[in-house]
Amino acid sequence: MNLQIIRHDNHCTVSLSGEFTFADNIRFKQVLELAEDSRIKAIQLDFSTITYIDSSALGMLMLLYRAMQTHQQSACIIGAHSQAHKVLTLSHFGQYFKLIDS
Repeated sequence: MNLQIIRHDNHCTVSLSGEFTFADNIRFKQVLELAEDSRIKAIQLDFSTITYIDSSALGMLMLLYRAMQTHQQSACIIGAHSQAHKVLTLSHFGQYFKLIDS
């Protein structure tokens, strides 16, 4: 997975691409660190170029959700399609993240 973080005033956009799997857990820590930044109020995860997501990635997203809840931040996932959209939907991730079609 490739990861790009774009910071705005009090929110940021995280663009993810490729396959999001267990192998990405160290790289994803950069995103988890955003939840620890008190200046960040919202994170937008751009999944428009994610081609695959596994259960480990779902676990990483839950860690992000819990960290953001602790700091009263919000998050959304935009542009998920194909397999990633199906996995997020079947796993009821709409309960945790606002899922936005692009």
